[in-house]
Amino acid sequence: MLYENTVRLVRFLRCLMRLRNFRWATVLSHNAVDPGYFLPCRGNGELRLRGSNISLSHRDEWALKAFDPLLGLIAAGAALSRTGENSIVATLGNLHVMLETPQDILTTKEILVDGCYNFHLPDRCAVLDIGMNVGVASLFFALKDEVEVVYGYELFDPTCRQAERNLELNSSLQKKVHMFNYGVGFPSRTMNLPYSYQLKGSIGTNGIEPEAVSIFRTERVESRTVEVQIKDCAEVVAEVRRKAAGKELVVKMDCEGSEYEIMERLDKQGLVREVSMYAIEWHKRGPVPIVEILGRHRFAVISLHPGSNYVGMIYAWRG
Repeated sequence: MLYENTVRLVRFLRCLMRLRNFRWATVLSHNAVDPGYFLPCRGNGELRLRGSNISLSHRDEWALKAFDPLLGLIAAGAALSRTGENSIVATLGNLHVMLETPQDILTTKEILVDGCYNFHLPDRCAVLDIGMNVGVASLFFALKDEVEVVYGYELFDPTCRQAERNLELNSSLQKKVHMFNYGVGFPSRTMNLPYSYQLKGSIGTNGIEPEAVSIFRTERVESRTVEVQIKDCAEVVAEVRRKAAGKELVVKMDCEGSEYEIMERLDKQGLVREVSMYAIEWHKRGPVPIVEILGRHRFAVISLHPGSNYVGMIYAWRG
């Protein structure tokens, strides 16, 4: 304990000497952020982020909880600008994404910089984005020439509203993205679930993921109960199959645990092979149940993070 307290004190003093601002020294040291990334405080109390055209005020302290992913966006060439009182817009290439929480920063970096959904298909395709969140993946897919249309499904209305704002920021892509404010699973049902805007990317039918509270160092989770609708995944996939007749189907699935009921339902209804490629993030139960279903339907599978007991990725394509 003495060693840890000494490390915290040294970190705080280093921040204070560099920035000459007690509050910023407290915030940066608490989030273990190196003060060398910033120019000393201006008279108005803002920090200038080196290599960026944006200054951070105290209303932006939330961004420091995802500072490494933010640096990753900047290193990849993202320009940061401000829109509204508490929002930052990251522009990378032809995409503009509104950042309002640490999760927004991490998600944007994973998709636009790390390329976790950067597939390439030789034929025209339609994409089902199950677990649309704030729309970053849908917009990324819409940029691809081979993607003719994206169908995005988001369970929570407040998250849908941010996805709408992101679509408006990318007006040239809006016509390719069709958004639906309901979840996909089985059976069809209405549920009352806890919702937190801070952790909106880690909420599903099982509630708020406790691991996300720890990962994003969320001291106080503000949540409320909201009513949501879930539609039968078999009906959703069959409908898209009819609309996109003659095109390949791609499914991206990040739905905080519902991936198991979805794949089991598609298996029982004989719909697994209606899809050419899957990109599935699994949660808690591990990859095996999903990999087994895909294997029975003769999909080639790559299963990443096999040692994780919390989350991992599965990529599969039809053989």
